[in-house]
Amino acid sequence: MPERSASATAGRGAPRALLRLGAGLATALCVVALPLGLVAANVRAVTLDRSFYLAEFARYDRGAFVGLSPDELRLVADAFIAYFQGPPSHLDVRLPRDGTLQPLFNAREIAHMDDVQALMHLVFRVQALTFGYVALYALGGLAIARRAFLPLAAKVLVAGAGLTLGIIGLLGALAATDFSELFLQFHLLSFSNDLWLLDPRTDNLIRLFPQEFFLDAAMRIVVFTVVQALALGAAGLVGLLATRRRT
Repeated sequence: MPERSASATAGRGAPRALLRLGAGLATALCVVALPLGLVAANVRAVTLDRSFYLAEFARYDRGAFVGLSPDELRLVADAFIAYFQGPPSHLDVRLPRDGTLQPLFNAREIAHMDDVQALMHLVFRVQALTFGYVALYALGGLAIARRAFLPLAAKVLVAGAGLTLGIIGLLGALAATDFSELFLQFHLLSFSNDLWLLDPRTDNLIRLFPQEFFLDAAMRIVVFTVVQALALGAAGLVGLLATRRRT
């Protein structure tokens, strides 16, 4: 009889251990999903911000440099925003010149933008998947554990915020040290070809979007992400303090 009791206890313990392991993995995935979702959401926000494009064009005097009027710059900004949100296609921006519509970008630039659009679609999917997972994790935790889930949720917020700040801090340090090198490595990792190697003397894509544009975009993404991470971390700490006071 004792042997049967011990084996029965062990049999019941195995599923519980698996459940704890599964819950731990789900929690860890949620912690990782938070920084990925925040960064992806802010990349999307900046990429689709018409006012940001126009402010950058004005800041670096792109209209005079490329030979575009303010109305044409607005058309370009709208074309990029629509392109990133549209289905896979070629970027076709044509402007009136000498009585006909002339393409603003050459074949190499358009081919590179095909790759950029695919990358942006990946970023959009990452945002949807990570935020969707966080929502399911929260709903599942509340449905299963109810109020007992709240302290764990607070810990997830604190851990996710800390991971986000750590990642952003590392990338910020690298960017501050040598943004050009970081920008180069990003292109080498993100693209399987060299179509991104453009001529600043002739290619309008790089003439419209110099490296300074991307540095400003990166700084905006960093600021947004840091502020959001701090807000989530603060909410998590408030939640932990509240649960401790109740106990």
